[in-house]
Amino acid sequence: MGEYVFIPKGSTMFGYSPTGAIVQVHGTGPFHIHWRSGSEWLETHKTLDDANAAAVFKFRKGDRVIASRGSGRVRQGYFSGEVLQYVIEGRAGRLFMANEEDLRRR
Repeated sequence: MGEYVFIPKGSTMFGYSPTGAIVQVHGTGPFHIHWRSGSEWLETHKTLDDANAAAVFKFRKGDRVIASRGSGRVRQGYFSGEVLQYVIEGRAGRLFMANEEDLRRR
């Protein structure tokens, strides 16, 4: 299952997935993703690996959490400027995404 799209050089794209998605990008480089939050351009996005992660994220790697899609441990977190999501490892290593507001400690 999958899709294909061709995007010419210099094109602007937008994507959002409330439940998370895997996006695989192939191309002749170099290329760079420019993150945007509303009208503000961001130089970088934030992850749980950043030195100041505690200032952005409520949960840390390894925290046990419960979400509507199941329970598990936090593996990673991403903040694009507007969307703050975590990668959760559930039963049998199954990975899923959850928004911070949908998580609670287990």
